[in-house]
Amino acid sequence: STACTSCPLGQYTDTAGSTACTFCPVSDSNTVLSPGQNKSCSYCSIAGDPLLCSCTPGFFPLLSPLGLYSCQPCSPGSFKAVPGANNCSACVSSPSTCGVGQYWRACSSTADGGCADCTNKMPGNTVYVGSGYPYDRDSCPWDCVGGNILTMDEECSVFCE
Repeated sequence: STACTSCPLGQYTDTAGSTACTFCPVSDSNTVLSPGQNKSCSYCSIAGDPLLCSCTPGFFPLLSPLGLYSCQPCSPGSFKAVPGANNCSACVSSPSTCGVGQYWRACSSTADGGCADCTNKMPGNTVYVGSGYPYDRDSCPWDCVGGNILTMDEECSVFCE
């Protein structure tokens, strides 16, 4: 069995058992690795210039003690929607009122929270009649369109006497 060799910060090896380390490319950021790979280049700039560090959405450049920038994930409660050198932004802290047929979706690392369409209305002669609970896309109240009633087979049909 061959032991893995640790490379210095800003270098990598992609050959098991190799003691030769290669410098990471200056533009290498947010490298996606397959399981078992040793390559670990997340440093974007050896020049110490955060503008040279273009991180993908959900990541921001952070300066290390060695003067290198690396792309780090946005912390919970923050997001970054576009690639670049900008920092993550704080998510909207409290839900606003959404329109009929909408709910407040949670913030993710790549998108702020906001109103989104509910998905729980039954197909057919139905209509949303209110907005849903925050973070629950299946919570919007709905009803049958005027003149229709909900039948035992869960369809909205014309009421006949």
